[in-house]
Amino acid sequence: MKYLKYFFILILGFILVQSCTNEEDDLFNASSAERMNAALKEAKEILIAAPNGWLMEYYAEKEPSKIGGFTYLCKFDKNLNVEIASEVSTANYPAKTRVKSMYDLIADMGPVLTFNTYNEILHIFSEPRSSSDRDGDAGDYEFILDEVTPDTILMRGKRYGNKIVMTRLDESVDWDSYIDAVLDMNDKSYYPEYKLIVNGNEVGFVTDNYDTRSFSFYTSDASLVTSQNVLYTAEGIKFYEPVIIDGVTISNLEWDATAETLKNDNVVL
Repeated sequence: MKYLKYFFILILGFILVQSCTNEEDDLFNASSAERMNAALKEAKEILIAAPNGWLMEYYAEKEPSKIGGFTYLCKFDKNLNVEIASEVSTANYPAKTRVKSMYDLIADMGPVLTFNTYNEILHIFSEPRSSSDRDGDAGDYEFILDEVTPDTILMRGKRYGNKIVMTRLDESVDWDSYIDAVLDMNDKSYYPEYKLIVNGNEVGFVTDNYDTRSFSFYTSDASLVTSQNVLYTAEGIKFYEPVIIDGVTISNLEWDATAETLKNDNVVL
């Protein structure tokens, strides 16, 4: 009887422990779901709170052959509609055309912003070209939200992982004028090759691949130092990741129309 009593006590203890564990799991799952719903709600509120929309810096393709970067302007509303314009031209829409579609915020690999109905000027990078090329330019249209603030949203492509940044547009920015400035910068600042001057000394040269929007940095003896994709802005160019040359870090360069150079305080192309 003594052993039987101990046996029942052990069984009862196991049942109570298991019951508590299940309750804790349920509480944790509910809490996790609540946190996710709160994050999605906050992200939507921030998206629609920008009356003039957002500037998106978009990159497609996988490392090391990214296509970069392209400027998109996006305006979201509370009914899950989005209006998009871009420097990108397609078969049916010239640059600057505003194209409407839909978006959503869903729980997946974290909070995800998805452009879930077809928008030609955005989905052009993900459209298959043939039965043997099913991912086109390997562009994403669903993005994991890594950081959301009222002024900046940091995302990464759900499938291909490229870093995508959205910055809140000032209400004074005219969409057509901004995209015109980006297109103009792309045209007037393009040269196949630049001299590379760092702290007043010519240390090599830089080539510009027009098709992939990538800058390659070389030493004077033509040894490749690094390559990096760029995004054209209204003021100059911005690198996907900072470039380090001769100990100097370059994140962006501004166009000097008089000297016809791209430069910052330490570097001149």
